[in-house]
Amino acid sequence: MFFLISFSLLIISTFSANAQKNLRIAEIKTSAICAMCVKTISDALKFAKGIKKAEVDYLTGILTVSYNPNKISVEEIKQKVSAVGYDADEIQANEAVYNKLPACCKKGSSCDPAHIKQDER
Repeated sequence: MFFLISFSLLIISTFSANAQKNLRIAEIKTSAICAMCVKTISDALKFAKGIKKAEVDYLTGILTVSYNPNKISVEEIKQKVSAVGYDADEIQANEAVYNKLPACCKKGSSCDPAHIKQDER
């Protein structure tokens, strides 16, 4: 019995270590500009199969994703971001969803760092 449990734990830890080795990191430029944008994108990716970790920096708009390329592609990740109303590199935001975003999440809003005058930074 002890052998069976030990063997099972060894298999599980080996599988876990191999899964970690397969992880890749992608950086995707998004149109995120505020904390609400970060939450929306993070929630959209939180339970996506193959994504281990996703972080958005709203000051730069960069989404950094740790993912398993055997389960999800960068293109699929970008499509998920677009589907919740944000640009993802060359993929434009889903327009209908973008139009429903709060005003602070839209390009050119007062939350948009590009909207702040140079002397206010």
